[in-house]
Amino acid sequence: MLIGNYKETYAADEALFRTPTARAWVAVGAAAAGVLAIGALGLNILTGFTGQISLGHAAFMGIGAYATAVLAARAGWPFWLAVPAGGAAACLAGMVVGVPSLRIKGLYLAIATLAAQVIFEWIFTNWSSVTGGISPQLGAVGLRIFPVVILGGLDSIGGALVGGVVIGILENLAGGYLDPLLEGGGVKEVAPFVALVVILMFRPYGLFGTREIERL
Repeated sequence: MLIGNYKETYAADEALFRTPTARAWVAVGAAAAGVLAIGALGLNILTGFTGQISLGHAAFMGIGAYATAVLAARAGWPFWLAVPAGGAAACLAGMVVGVPSLRIKGLYLAIATLAAQVIFEWIFTNWSSVTGGISPQLGAVGLRIFPVVILGGLDSIGGALVGGVVIGILENLAGGYLDPLLEGGGVKEVAPFVALVVILMFRPYGLFGTREIERL
């Protein structure tokens, strides 16, 4: 029976991630941070630099993700070819929604992108022979982009990357340390939005965003 972990060198004793489980958690957190950062970069360009609001960002991320997975797993494409092809599929879907929406902006654009989100989510859910369905966790990825963008700053590209890393780490820390303490868990899913509320209260322009002072 294993009673403890004994180290034979100073380097092993000083290691930050001492077990394979800890290193696996780091890898999962890094992957989650990368996904969030990619999504946040697109929303950052649209909202932060043009001032337009998109509520359908998760739908286009889903198109790219499903296209990549189908091409790599079923069509036998090499992964490094499937990834840009998935990006191209998301781009085409964005054009299908974006070209007819060129004449609208503001609230009307937000409503149009929300409609696209509902339509594509229905397709992901019901075209299960291709997509395999959709899980609630996957559907929540798009929502978690908003804490990433707000945390990093709406008009900061680097802030979106930093925000993705911070939110990814926060999720895994909350899931690893707080979920076991609460009946039913779920802290991992709500932690990014707690961070969103806090950052809006104390630093609404984000860590690296441009501070705007409005005079009343």
